[in-house]
Amino acid sequence: MVQIIVEKNKIMLIDLIYEKYPYLPYSVICKTLRNKDVKVCGKRVNSNIEVLKGDIVQLYVDVDAYVKKSYAVLYENDYVLIVSKDQGVIVNNDSNSLIDLINKDYNGNYELCHRLDRNTGGILIISKNKDKTSTVCDIINSRDYKKIYTAVVAGDMRQYQQSTILKAWHFKDAKKNTVFIYNEERKYTKEILTAVRCIDYDSKNNISTVEIDLITGRTHQIRAHMAHLGHPVIGDGKYGNYDLNRKFAAKYQLLWASALIPHNIKNSSGLLPDEPLIDKPRFKFTRL
Repeated sequence: MVQIIVEKNKIMLIDLIYEKYPYLPYSVICKTLRNKDVKVCGKRVNSNIEVLKGDIVQLYVDVDAYVKKSYAVLYENDYVLIVSKDQGVIVNNDSNSLIDLINKDYNGNYELCHRLDRNTGGILIISKNKDKTSTVCDIINSRDYKKIYTAVVAGDMRQYQQSTILKAWHFKDAKKNTVFIYNEERKYTKEILTAVRCIDYDSKNNISTVEIDLITGRTHQIRAHMAHLGHPVIGDGKYGNYDLNRKFAAKYQLLWASALIPHNIKNSSGLLPDEPLIDKPRFKFTRL
């Protein structure tokens, strides 16, 4: 049994459960409700009721049986663990975060070397040795390794069949957790560089699959920059197109950290793999 204390003023029960345990299959949540294996403030319920702030929800389901499906190990040595994260999984700052799960699975005290948005899947680098964490972070930030992303975006991007570095200016509104992209420098903006290469175009659906090399790493850079270019990432609820997201039934943004590639490494540190690490995106959406 797991227990949730409602923090929002009001929320539908299924939305609350899925928000707290995104790796639980929707079918399992519905079955749990049908079986009356959910209590709200001590009373069993079997429907998707609205719950209020302060309500106590008890869920009688083996959450751990599903948690371990939220990541897969791609590479491991004495210093790092590199995993493929599923979409919908929070990496930190939550009681059910990926790093907490991994520390539980490995009985360790591991640390994240970088972060991915909850709704972005793919390669995540984790330090197994706290004494080496800053070194691994420095290697990543120094561009000794390229972090390549794959995204499915709206429109035809075949003009970028060769990798093209696109420059823009980025402003972050911290209060709204939203960024704005401009073609020219403005007060408080920072330069961003995003290398884009189109690897596929679906003319029937008018969508492109692009490979992105994130040269600078600003908040929401890929999603905001693509939207600014008129090619929003399909499934992106913040910067994307609501009608397109609905059309393609994209539950999550179609953005994946898909490759970690050694780049101009003069001396191997032995901390990270010497060969490219590839993670094929596992996108789920409707092609019409």
